[in-house]
Amino acid sequence: MKFAIVVVLYQKKIQQLPFFSWLGEIFASKIPIYCYDNSPIAQDFPTSPWFIYQHDPRNLGVTAGYNFAYQQLQGKDYDGLLLLDQDTQLSLAYLKELQQLVIAPNVFAVVPKIFAGSQQISPVKSADYINRNAQALTSGCYAQEVMAINSGSLLRFSFLTKIGGFNPEFPLDFSDHWLFYALHKQQGEVLVLDTKLEHQLSVLDYTTMSHGRYQQILAAEKLFYTRYRRDLLRTHCWQLFKRSAKQLVKVRDLYFAKTTFFAGLTLLWGGTK
Repeated sequence: MKFAIVVVLYQKKIQQLPFFSWLGEIFASKIPIYCYDNSPIAQDFPTSPWFIYQHDPRNLGVTAGYNFAYQQLQGKDYDGLLLLDQDTQLSLAYLKELQQLVIAPNVFAVVPKIFAGSQQISPVKSADYINRNAQALTSGCYAQEVMAINSGSLLRFSFLTKIGGFNPEFPLDFSDHWLFYALHKQQGEVLVLDTKLEHQLSVLDYTTMSHGRYQQILAAEKLFYTRYRRDLLRTHCWQLFKRSAKQLVKVRDLYFAKTTFFAGLTLLWGGTK
């Protein structure tokens, strides 16, 4: 496949990217890299026609960066767009594997197995509610509902054109849930490779999370389950109650437990009617 890469940064140097040491090999393979930097201050970047740098201090999330690359590729001869963030340990072997792939027209996404430590966190079965017990998928091609995290996913460009790019309703959180929900609605399939990539999972680390950041996560969850996956809304409400109970026991800041509990209560009373 002929594809481009988009990587979104926030307060991280380009030189700290996991693939920086072999940028030359990527450029030699004629794979363009669109680097969208959400950091407050712009930084120096490699001088190459294959490295396109865009600074946006507004920090609007990953979707703005993805759509920037998507728009830049309009009218160009590319089969797909590979999404990356700064927390995934991309390998050169994975890029070469993607370049050599020939996939069927009904395959809209190619994804690796993403691990956080010893646990596979992506891709997972998504016909049912996704929680810590979600079923991790083995390699193969899936027509059933699948959810994979954005980073490491190669998306067929024709699919992105069908859905008009990435949904600005989900600037950061649940953008991957919506993306693979839309893929299934378009009757696309997901090819899961046997390749494994490491990812640093930072979501729901309450020791470093601000109250405002947590409110953003809750708002994205609410939007997804009230507008797109209403069939799972009641399950989500009960999941919020369970999360609140765990927060009450394990998290010192009571704000999280109280906020989660009332979010679930509000949805149960109003959202599920």
